[in-house]
Amino acid sequence: MTIEREIKFRVTDFESIRKRLEGIGGSFVDKYFEENIVFDDYNNSLRVKRILLRLRKKGDKNILCLKCPGKYISSEDIKVLEEYETEIGHRENFIIILDKLGFKISFKYEKIREVWKSGEIFICLDILPFGDYVEIEGKGDLMDFALKLGLDIRLATTKTYHELNSEIRQKKGLMACDGFTFDDWRGIV
Repeated sequence: MTIEREIKFRVTDFESIRKRLEGIGGSFVDKYFEENIVFDDYNNSLRVKRILLRLRKKGDKNILCLKCPGKYISSEDIKVLEEYETEIGHRENFIIILDKLGFKISFKYEKIREVWKSGEIFICLDILPFGDYVEIEGKGDLMDFALKLGLDIRLATTKTYHELNSEIRQKKGLMACDGFTFDDWRGIV
C-alpha cells in the first residue's frame, strides 16, 4: 500500500512548466498513452464508498489499482488516498474474472501522460480529451512545489478527472457521461 497525496491544476501551457522543472533540477521520466477501465458492482457500491477499482493499460503493462479513503489526515487542499497496485498478466481474462465476481465496466477514460520527478515529488503533465492538467503528487509540501512551477495555488483542485469531466460537460451543456475518451470528445473542445 502507498499513500497517494495529490493536487491538480488546469493549464494551457506545458512548455513553461517543463522549463521550470528543468530549472529546479526536475528530470523527465516517461511519456505514454493510457487506457483506463473503471469497474463497479451492479449497485455502484464502490462509487458510493468513494472507492476506485481501475485497470490501466500503459504500453504493454496492465496495472490493477484500488484507491480508497484512508485513515490519514487530509485537507481541503490535498487529496489523500490509500492506493494498492499490482501488475496483471492477461487483461481480457482479468476482465472476465471481475465480471464473474460481479463487477461490470462502469466507464472508460484515456489520457496522454508525461511524467517528471523532482526529489520525492512526481509531476504529471496530463493531456485529457477535455483539457490539459498538471498533477503533482508525492511527499513534501505540494503547494510550495506548485508555486515553484509558477502555478496559482488558488486554482488547485483535489477533484478526480471523472469529476472534472462531469463539470466541464455540464458547463458546455453536454449530456452527462462518466467516461472520457479522445473519440468521445472529438469536435467538442
